[in-house]
Amino acid sequence: QPTRMGFSVRSDSLSLEYSGESLRGLLGHPRNALDPMHWKMILDIFRFHKEADTASNPRETVGQFIDRLKFGKRFHNQFLLPLGSALWSCSTERFSDFPMEFVSDFLSNHQMLQSFNRPVWRVIRGGSKTYVDKMILSLGSSLRLNSPVHKVKRIDDGVSLTFKDGTLQSFDEVILACHADQALAMLENPTEKERSILQTFPYEKNLVSLHSDDSLLPKRKSARASWNAYLPDEEQEQAVVTYDMNILQSLPTSEPFCVSLNQRDRINSALHHADFTFSHPTFHPGRKDAQASHRDFIRNRGISLCGAYWGYGFHEDGLNSGLRVCQAFEVTLS
Repeated sequence: QPTRMGFSVRSDSLSLEYSGESLRGLLGHPRNALDPMHWKMILDIFRFHKEADTASNPRETVGQFIDRLKFGKRFHNQFLLPLGSALWSCSTERFSDFPMEFVSDFLSNHQMLQSFNRPVWRVIRGGSKTYVDKMILSLGSSLRLNSPVHKVKRIDDGVSLTFKDGTLQSFDEVILACHADQALAMLENPTEKERSILQTFPYEKNLVSLHSDDSLLPKRKSARASWNAYLPDEEQEQAVVTYDMNILQSLPTSEPFCVSLNQRDRINSALHHADFTFSHPTFHPGRKDAQASHRDFIRNRGISLCGAYWGYGFHEDGLNSGLRVCQAFEVTLS
């Protein structure tokens, strides 16, 4: 189903709120129309849309790119860093060290460098639970749930799995469809290449809260978007963002449902529903060569690696890496 994939920024200390869905939204509060520095930020946004794809050095970071092209500090601190932090669920400091070529490729592939006439984004009706449920249904009794794997070991005639309860089971081949750090932790005696590759992709943990406290969104409803970055007074070591699920999933309810990262202390406890901890991959110079070698780690002595870290870190990247593994087994989608 279609969705509105907009982005907003809020800073209480700077009395700042704006959304990126239109020129009017970028202006935010009417007083910004008289602020030359705010206009400079808007012009920098349009310039960034034109010049982002000039990044060609795979080792140049976002921060270095911004300095080299002399973009303004307000653009850097109040637009690009919050945008990257919201997209990759990482701190603004961590995002500043992302490879700029990687960021540019992602924004270009998703047509986010178009100032106007952007495509309509689509989401799966009912969320990711929809396809997870279908996978469970299709696998049936062959699926073993709630059975964490403690160890993965290559043996003479295949691969042995040791489960958390101590039981062992052997297979001809094993696919590790998980985070890179999880794969490395499970592998007993990984090869040097496996260790090197899997250590290329560090992860950042985030406390994710489901709630109905819309005070974490921009105060003005006209500034609210599907992705809402919050700039705290002091720099945080984690992403600070709230997703408006009513907008993202077109929820048929007047009750607000939000998902916030690392903001448990700001949520009204009476409106809090649940907390989860998720890990998200982060990317650094050197990831390009690592990702280009994915096929070397498919059906490699009985073990195949796949996961979102082989792409941009999103659901579809996990899917695409899984499809490459399927191709190696000559399995196609029906």
